[in-house]
Amino acid sequence: MSRLPVFFLLMLAIDVSVWAEMSVSSDFPGGSAEVIAMDPAQQTLHIQPQVQADHGWPCWWYCRLDGLSVGKSVRVSVSANAKPYRGHAVLNRSWLAPDSASISDDNHRWRPVPQSDRDGGAVTYRFNASSKTMWIAW
Repeated sequence: MSRLPVFFLLMLAIDVSVWAEMSVSSDFPGGSAEVIAMDPAQQTLHIQPQVQADHGWPCWWYCRLDGLSVGKSVRVSVSANAKPYRGHAVLNRSWLAPDSASISDDNHRWRPVPQSDRDGGAVTYRFNASSKTMWIAW
């Protein structure tokens, strides 16, 4: 008897999230994030608020993280966007880097990020992924 059918059945039983890779999206109403750098294997991300010239301050940011490994640490660093938002004005980073951002598993119920660190021009928020898809915002 061939072992090939058993192999394929085992492959079907494996959770496909093993092959999923972290991705970031802000293409939804209210979404705002420019990805500067990302390391899906380490679940680390560096973003900046998206600048929309002459459409308000680029201090709010909001994005969805997909393909996360549940239980694994996630680090999201946020820094100021150097692009002018009105004329030649660039927003100071203090407006976009609170001590605690908010995270959600369902985009409805939110809770504070448990840990943040400031380092130079960025703040890094650290949390454990509680779902394969999560949202982070300020």
